[in-house]
Amino acid sequence: MFILLNKSNLNNKKYRAVFYNSDTDKKIKTVHFGSSKNNDYLIYNKTVSKEKADDRKQLYIKRNEKRQINLWNNKPMSPAALSRWLLWNLPTMEQSIDSYLEKFPEIKKVIVGNI
Repeated sequence: MFILLNKSNLNNKKYRAVFYNSDTDKKIKTVHFGSSKNNDYLIYNKTVSKEKADDRKQLYIKRNEKRQINLWNNKPMSPAALSRWLLWNLPTMEQSIDSYLEKFPEIKKVIVGNI
């Protein structure tokens, strides 16, 4: 399986991840994720400070972990997992993608388009 990652065409979401079967190149699922109205760890790291970003990340995790932990760890195609591991994980999207691929080995690659 692989992902094509682009900006979302929905006004209220940041990104669109399209999952494909690696053998057939057939689309499996499209997922829009990341609220366009809110900052995320990547944005805080770029615009404020690492300390502030780390504080916001811990608040995000604490606020969401009870209801999202199963999705975060077991459902790589869920908006919750994509948000947690791509937007609220490491300081850059590139680092977060690498970490996501390690966490979910069934995903072979992420192709980054227009983000």
